[in-house]
Amino acid sequence: MSNLQIFKDTIAKTEPKFIELFGEKGKSIFQRESNFAILATQKNPALLKCTPSSILSAIVEIASTGLTLNSFYGHASLVPYKGQAVLIPEYKGMIEAAINSGKIINMFAEVVYENEPFKIQKGSSPEIEHELNFPRGKKIIMAYSVAVFTNGSKSIEILDKDEIDKRMNCAKTKNIWNEWYKEMAIKTVIRYHYKFLPKTEKMEKISNLFDKDFNLLLSKPSQKDVFSEYEDINNETKDKD
Repeated sequence: MSNLQIFKDTIAKTEPKFIELFGEKGKSIFQRESNFAILATQKNPALLKCTPSSILSAIVEIASTGLTLNSFYGHASLVPYKGQAVLIPEYKGMIEAAINSGKIINMFAEVVYENEPFKIQKGSSPEIEHELNFPRGKKIIMAYSVAVFTNGSKSIEILDKDEIDKRMNCAKTKNIWNEWYKEMAIKTVIRYHYKFLPKTEKMEKISNLFDKDFNLLLSKPSQKDVFSEYEDINNETKDKD
């Protein structure tokens, strides 16, 4: 039996637990996100070597945030790290969660390259002026995030390159940063902006996932109690192989 088939069989046997956690919607959510998780393993076979409990935990985590593993939307990614499947929230998912809070009607973020005209006004009526040059420059000097509330007011936060790199140095791995620095800088400034926005439970969960990726949390909540039977199911599957 292939690793992929073992993965599929194991995931299928956890459906009742998933329904128990999420109620009537559990079945449809499970089917949807487990299918996307399987697609992720096909794109990145290293995920098949991750512990089954970490895969399941990632599926539950994405469902609890109200986002999806559907790569079309770019909300989040499954990434293998030291034998564990880690759920990484992407900046599009962070923006989606903020807008879904019902208190923000628009949110966007961008990086500023060297020699691009940029002006920011803080205070009671914050505004930002940023002229993009094409082709874009080679050196990013800062990133900013803008949130527009339902009453029309705005919130703006910025991070300069030193502040972004300070957070980059806390990351577990630099591989993604080296290849996708712009996207990571945008995600970082949005996470920083989250601190000053009205919070929802789902936004808080996304923040915790982001911080876990950056090694900023002092402790990591264990899923052992919730998913202990998952390892037993996996062992039973392997014994039958």
